[in-house]
Amino acid sequence: MKATKYINIIFLLSTGIILILSSCKKDDEINPGNIEKIPSDILNINQFISHYMNLGYFWNNEMPDIDYKTEPDPEKYFYKLLKKPDDRWSFITDNITELENYLQGITKSKGYSIAPYYFKEGSSQVVVFIQFVYRDSPAEQAGLKRGDMFYKINGQTITDINYQQLLSLDDLTLTMGQIIDGNIVKLEPEVSISAVEKFSSHPILSTSIIEASGLKIGYLAYGSFINNFDTALVNTFSRFHEAGIDELILDLRYNGGGHVGSAVTLASLIGSADLADETFIFERWNSNLSSFNDAIKFEEQDFNLGLNRLFVLTTDRTASASEMVIYGLEPYIDVIQVGENTYGKYYGSVIISDNNQRPQMRRHNWAIQPIVFRAENINNNINYQQGLPSTFELDDDMYAVHLFDEGAQLGEIEEFFIANVLSIIETGSPILSDTELKRSDLRSSKADKLKDMLSPYHGIMVTERPSGDF
Repeated sequence: MKATKYINIIFLLSTGIILILSSCKKDDEINPGNIEKIPSDILNINQFISHYMNLGYFWNNEMPDIDYKTEPDPEKYFYKLLKKPDDRWSFITDNITELENYLQGITKSKGYSIAPYYFKEGSSQVVVFIQFVYRDSPAEQAGLKRGDMFYKINGQTITDINYQQLLSLDDLTLTMGQIIDGNIVKLEPEVSISAVEKFSSHPILSTSIIEASGLKIGYLAYGSFINNFDTALVNTFSRFHEAGIDELILDLRYNGGGHVGSAVTLASLIGSADLADETFIFERWNSNLSSFNDAIKFEEQDFNLGLNRLFVLTTDRTASASEMVIYGLEPYIDVIQVGENTYGKYYGSVIISDNNQRPQMRRHNWAIQPIVFRAENINNNINYQQGLPSTFELDDDMYAVHLFDEGAQLGEIEEFFIANVLSIIETGSPILSDTELKRSDLRSSKADKLKDMLSPYHGIMVTERPSGDF
């Protein structure tokens, strides 16, 4: 795929569907005969970019004045238009189908989420931990689980040089290991795993009901906001409602966003029925499209939990729609954030492609996803320069945590974050443990840049097409 220069975290806000727009009007069409050297198909793509960026880009009044007729590379032209350093999220692709599939949870995948770490400080060797596996995935079928570690792929030791190339292979043989006294000890057997071309990832990673301190505590690990799984989400809350849970732990540590419509559904299920028709968030568009400024409301739901407080587990990978659940609910209930500060992405975008109403008439498969609005909560108290700060700081460091909880899985009371929340509920404070001491001896470091190499769409949020002629 040519256009792979995706920005780290991409935020698309929404109530349900992708905005795909038709091509420019006839009076904007190019006369290729007037242009020298640049092919007409490139000019058509450039014109498409220019038209919609000038119309809908949130910072359209601050774009540089660049003549699209002189630009030979549409991808480079698009990125020249972005406002830097504010806009780290708008992007372009030449494969609209791949992006549309991704937004429905369909990707080429082995079915796991991984966390790479440098083995030791100053080392180029990388060890990889499993954060979770999707249900019915190749990873689950191979027996992989949270906390497992591998350090070789197809016999090659993983380094920061070969990491992306090795992990991108379709067929892997993983050499598993364990760190004991600062050394890697090989575990048997090796694990073979192959990618599925179109794997559908179920966003509900784990649910459980924990009984502790005389309370029923619901737990939900939610991996992404995919609207065709909203029924499964509602069914989960139906079980919580029937059980009469007193507290809820919402685990968004590995959730980079998705459809805002699903975020609205989730927030509506958590709060009380009285929140229906109250403002969840407000979308503020540019001056050209100010008629699209709109308040997104909480929904009526049959299984509202009616909670007065919510425990949310977060990391610096918690982004976009995940953050929206937090700052959208915060004016109404007590949101206790446990973990790391979130990523900090509060701007929304839409996918714009050529002739969505008649895909067979598309002149090209390019699509742009520019930032088009800013999200605000009812208190308008978001700090747009940073992520949402945690109430209780915990580091989701797989390198260290697996020593503490001995491989506990998501939803189990021994899992490091859950154990700490249970302590907060009972005593008001997290657990005091020797985890930090153990970590200081390990002298590892997260390899976030390596993880980003394999997560080009992390942080996407999708908005429904507004009414009007945009």
